Amino acid sequence: MKKIIFFSGLAIALIALSCLLVSSRQAPESIESLSSSYRHVQPTAKAQTVSLPVAVEKNESLTPVTLKPIPDYLTKSIEWLAQSQAADGGWGANQVMNGGTGSYRGRGLRMDIEERPAPQIAIPPVVKGDVETDDVISNNAPLPQTDPATTAFSALALARAGSSLTEGPHASHLQKALKYLLTVVEQTPPNAQNITALTNTQPQRKLGRNVDVSISMQFFTRILHEGVGDKAMKKRINRAIDKCIGMLQDAQQADGSWGASGWAPVLNSVMANNALEMSQLVGKDVDVVLDQSRAYQQKNMDKSGNVKTEKAAGIALYSLSSTQRATAKDASEAEKAIQEASGENVGTLSPENEEANYKILSKTYTEKKAKRLAESYRANAAAKAQLNNDAVLTGFGNNGGEEYLSYMMTAESFVAEGNQKSWDNWHKKMAGLFDKVQNGNGSWTGQHCITSPVFCTAAVIMTLTADRDAELLMARK
Repeated sequence: MKKIIFFSGLAIALIALSCLLVSSRQAPESIESLSSSYRHVQPTAKAQTVSLPVAVEKNESLTPVTLKPIPDYLTKSIEWLAQSQAADGGWGANQVMNGGTGSYRGRGLRMDIEERPAPQIAIPPVVKGDVETDDVISNNAPLPQTDPATTAFSALALARAGSSLTEGPHASHLQKALKYLLTVVEQTPPNAQNITALTNTQPQRKLGRNVDVSISMQFFTRILHEGVGDKAMKKRINRAIDKCIGMLQDAQQADGSWGASGWAPVLNSVMANNALEMSQLVGKDVDVVLDQSRAYQQKNMDKSGNVKTEKAAGIALYSLSSTQRATAKDASEAEKAIQEASGENVGTLSPENEEANYKILSKTYTEKKAKRLAESYRANAAAKAQLNNDAVLTGFGNNGGEEYLSYMMTAESFVAEGNQKSWDNWHKKMAGLFDKVQNGNGSWTGQHCITSPVFCTAAVIMTLTADRDAELLMARK
């Protein structure tokens, strides 16, 4: 009888322990369970301070640029982008406001806008598996085809414009986007080369096959960097980032780039570079792959001032803005170190004198890092000099999504450097340009290649609000 009682008690104890273990494994992982400990900086009239992880250093040698007021016309654009989110939480290249209502025709956007219709452009033949369509849609608009790259890019724009998962006017949009992207990544089979089975989406065709990976990873790292209170959700996001890092490591080419697929893959490579930089801010070890990426971008500007455009569709703007963005943090660090060591003013330094700068830097840094900083300093200065040329800024000749993306890269570069004067001038130039070519409903449409109004509008928002991310862009490992 005593044995029966003993084993019965033991069984009850084991069942209780099992239930406890199961409940701990099944901790809530819903977006809605995120606690209020999520931290996000809301835009105000002055520069901000972002709470950074212990492993990340604020760049104390630089002063964040002061914030520009958001233009009235951009407020309308932010709302247009938010309302264009589909019911599944994603955005896509073939979307219009309210999840697909209105009229749309393939790459030549034909939406019911209020004032200025986007010009019609030639529509090439549809590609099998493409997310777009050549069919004219009138009263029966299709369900929008969403994709991870466009979704993550749109979510990044709303986040930079002043929302977080728990605060701001578009918190619910970001929650839906995070749920969408996490689901996509978690459903990806092992050893996959991309996080989505979709092929021939507009971002993939124009930028590169794995652009979904790099842009989604940027969104995940931004969310994680700013703080997630729910431990289960934090674990999910970390797993997603690790999966994306693995894909980028596997896909990186011998020259440090991310392949030759796409129309202008140099832009895909710099988006991957940005994602890796951001992943360092949440403690990821990506030094090797990131160093190779930076070396590739440095070589887009040789020491004679020639621009390599083989992977930039022959367009200097794409290569220059990519090089400027990928070398911005290194260049600002090099400039500060050289200035302190030499006692010279910034205006008298010679970035092009790579060998002399290397010798100065090698007294403070390891040989490897001193070499990298000197090369980045030279390449960055050379790229900026050429980007002052209006002929270069025209890019393809009219604005496609690639131009808008390039403008965003330069905006982020000036903010990352804490270069107030350059940021002031760039913001003024871009604000004037964007105002002139905006659609009546608040969106922008590309006139070639990436024509997606969703992608183009997100890029414009990211460009004009780059100063909202000053501390994030300036932070370094």
